[in-house]
Amino acid sequence: DEATGAMSHGFVYLTGGKKWVYYDEVTGIMQYGERYIDGGWYYLTPGTGAVDYEWAWIPGKNKWVYYDPVTGRMVYGGVLIDGKPYYLDKQTGARWSKSQIVSKLVATARSYYGKHPDCPGALAANGGLLCPFGPCMSYVWYVFHQAGLDVFLCDGAKTGWPHHNYDWYRTRGRVNMKAQVGDIAFYKFPETAWSKNYSASHAGIVVRVDNGGVWVADAINDGIGEHYSYSCILGYAHPYYG
Repeated sequence: DEATGAMSHGFVYLTGGKKWVYYDEVTGIMQYGERYIDGGWYYLTPGTGAVDYEWAWIPGKNKWVYYDPVTGRMVYGGVLIDGKPYYLDKQTGARWSKSQIVSKLVATARSYYGKHPDCPGALAANGGLLCPFGPCMSYVWYVFHQAGLDVFLCDGAKTGWPHHNYDWYRTRGRVNMKAQVGDIAFYKFPETAWSKNYSASHAGIVVRVDNGGVWVADAINDGIGEHYSYSCILGYAHPYYG
């Protein structure tokens, strides 16, 4: 201690170096590298001991992780960082790749084929807006939510209206006719009278693209299943997966 000379333990802010460091609770020796402290992981910069913040590459473990910019504690799950969505593994904190995110989304979408989860009820319970004309967008939201990937759907927006989501991506230049697995397909069925007042009336998740064909997982009259992309396609929205 700068005033008493007593040995410090735990986190200490060094005014001279303008940094937070950590001293072992028993020995008082400054710590370095990855350390599990009070239920969370921190990275103490080798050489200086300074608590690291934000993105960091962990040598030897081949992973990018993210430390809270205020506390320095490792972050997990779906998060927005500098306006962009990321998924950080809930066990290791490792940043997931686009292929990992898409694989998780598609597997979750397919796990509900032939089943009848109350997607609108779950959306309402989470404070979302319900569309009274069908559950298609509620199902899309439900899949993202159950996969823990909410942040990748319109930055976490909660609405069962297809046009809300379609307009969000369209105004950001994220919609075109080139489908990729993991995209959100938006449609406007001409025979649907109510849809004339909205930019989109149906939505699904692209789960397969091969030989020019596109298949989507969606909730429609015959329940939740996989269907060939409909002719009334408006476009395929590309979430920010990485």
